[in-house]
Amino acid sequence: MVEEEFEHLQKNHLVFGEPNSPHLIAGGFHRDWPDARGVFYNADQNFQAWLNQEDHVRFIANEMSSNVKDIFIRLYEGIDLMSEALIDMEKNFAHTKRLGYLTTSPSNLGTGLKVSVMMRLPLLSNRDDFVTIVHMLKLHPRMGTGDGEGMVEISNIDRLGRPEVELVNLVIHGLEKIIALEDSLQRDHKTNVNTLVREIRATH
Repeated sequence: MVEEEFEHLQKNHLVFGEPNSPHLIAGGFHRDWPDARGVFYNADQNFQAWLNQEDHVRFIANEMSSNVKDIFIRLYEGIDLMSEALIDMEKNFAHTKRLGYLTTSPSNLGTGLKVSVMMRLPLLSNRDDFVTIVHMLKLHPRMGTGDGEGMVEISNIDRLGRPEVELVNLVIHGLEKIIALEDSLQRDHKTNVNTLVREIRATH
C-alpha cells in the first residue's frame, strides 16, 4: 500500500507497524518486512484480520462501547467463517485439545483470546496499590495508553486453561469492581473504597 494509506490505517488502529522490540527482532519477527504481511477489515472497520504481525493471523473486533457481548459475538462469527473457508480447502487452524490454539507467541497459547478495554481511571490509577488490585482480579493494566489523564488499558492475564466465555465474564466482573472503586473515589467515599479493596483481597 502507499504511504498515505498506511498512515490513515495506522491513525485508525487498523494496521500494525514493523516490530521494534529487541526480543522480537532477535527472534526474526521483522525478517523480510513488509513482505507476507497483510491487513483485512470490514466496511464498518470494527473487525480486522492481521496477517503475520507476530502470530500468523490475529483477529480483532473492536468498537467504542461497553457492549462486550456483541463484540465477542462479532469476533467469533468472523473466526467461524474463516474456519469454514479453511475446512473447505482441507485446512484449519493449528489446535490441540490439551493446549488449545498453537500460536507463535507463548502468551497467547490456549484460547488465544485477549479481552482489552480502554478506561479512564484518573483517581484509581494514581493509587500505589492500583496494579496490585487489578492483578488480584486476574487482569493486567497497561498505563499511559490513549489520550488524556488516567487512560488505562485493562485486559485478561490468563489465556491457557480457560474457555472463551469464562475469560469474557472474568473481565466483565473485574471491570465492574474497578468501576465501583473509581466511582467511590470520585464521590470521596473512603470507607466504601476500603471495604471494596478488602473484599477483592478476600475473594482473590
